[in-house]
Amino acid sequence: MSMMEKLRMGTDSFLIQALFVIIVLSFVFWGIGDSGQKSYAKAEVNGKRITDTQFDNEMRSQSRRAGRTLGDDEYREMARGVLTSMIRTQVLVSEAERLGLEVSDDEVKRYIYTIPAFQDESGTFSKALYENYLKGTGNSDVAFRATLYEGLLTQKLQQLAAMSVRITDTELDEMLSAEGSTVSVMYVKVADSAFLGDVEVTDVDVQGLLTDGEERVRATYDAQFERRFNEPRKATLRSILLRTDIDGSDPVEVAAKMELVQADLDGGMAFADAAAKWSESLTAGSGGLLGTQAEDQLDPAVADAVFAVEAGARTEVVESSRGLQVFLVEEIIEAKETPFEETKEMLAREILQEDRAPELSKAFADSLLASWTEASAPPLDLLVEKGLLPESDANVKLSADGPSGLGAAPEMMAALQDAQNGDVLPAVYEVRGQRVIAQVTSRSDLDLSEASEDRLRFADIARAQKQQEFVTGYLDDLVANADVVRNDGAEPE
Repeated sequence: MSMMEKLRMGTDSFLIQALFVIIVLSFVFWGIGDSGQKSYAKAEVNGKRITDTQFDNEMRSQSRRAGRTLGDDEYREMARGVLTSMIRTQVLVSEAERLGLEVSDDEVKRYIYTIPAFQDESGTFSKALYENYLKGTGNSDVAFRATLYEGLLTQKLQQLAAMSVRITDTELDEMLSAEGSTVSVMYVKVADSAFLGDVEVTDVDVQGLLTDGEERVRATYDAQFERRFNEPRKATLRSILLRTDIDGSDPVEVAAKMELVQADLDGGMAFADAAAKWSESLTAGSGGLLGTQAEDQLDPAVADAVFAVEAGARTEVVESSRGLQVFLVEEIIEAKETPFEETKEMLAREILQEDRAPELSKAFADSLLASWTEASAPPLDLLVEKGLLPESDANVKLSADGPSGLGAAPEMMAALQDAQNGDVLPAVYEVRGQRVIAQVTSRSDLDLSEASEDRLRFADIARAQKQQEFVTGYLDDLVANADVVRNDGAEPE
């Protein structure tokens, strides 16, 4: 059935207020009218132009709302998003006008009167508040009304599309059953990473990749540089902490106490002994040992003090967010950058392992599924061999996106709809980059004959859900099939 045939069908009652909300104060419409300057099209939508003037005005509005100066990448991302939004709006407005939908000036005016931001304490429209808003946003009355016109017209298009949606008794029963029925699922997750160590990579393989694909190895090095190959300065530390961040602490008394600590240290007491005696940190029992800390992990004030002294020395007293501290710097490890040449063979080997591990993972998962199906139980010998164990979710709604321990798994959930107690699902499912094999261990189906009250309550919810899915798809299809030419260098979305 065509979209227009659906639109001509009768209407159902539906939760339209839950489906469509116009947010009109979150954006400011671009300027209208001839500025006297020549303009060019940033985009053309079904033959209608979005001019650079319109685009620039909207970008100014968006930039002003950001409240700060944007970096080049942020600005480019914003520009792309703004033009995409303007294109979408133009597509929907054009379709609404093509279908003969209208919004009158009186409708726009009445809507303005309902906006809470423009109402005084008595709930009455305030012209002063309205004008202050326009002035504060650098907008005009004409332009703002154009914003509302487009929003209201788009809303009517969505309402018209929703009115074409019907839900049959069969569909309602299926949705109600899915909402009220549950299954208990046992499953195993097979990750590609579990097979990295099983991949055989020869020196010839490594040299082949470095010859034919060194740019890929270099890109991997660059992406992992900060995490793996750029080690910051580190220091092995002991600390004595006197806290000022607890209720009742007196900074004067804490400072006086730190003088006593300093006196013990100056008198020759070992730092570890002084920490055990004075420190109010959990590390006091280990002589204040903090271990080796990277510079970027330390409070800036602490880092400055620590790296201002040599190994074996103690720092000045530092005031941190927790209190007054003094540190013993036992060792300093200088920063180290590992060059590409020293890592490229290791990285090439890792890349080849990552490339080949999925093939082993898939073969194992297929074998696991076959054995599990034959035995109607998970083959523990195969699982133990790879260090895997079954997991379970005892209450999976058939209307859910997936078991709680897996996340969204649409193909797996589709298979669960008709699976019975004891059934091993017929395929290996890809879920969040892992392969999943599953079995239903119990099933509880809703008795529709005893759910008459729930059926009445659920009808509006089910209809609204179907309407929203249909309208979202309809609007996305309009945009996808529109004749759009972008002149910002970006690919169509």
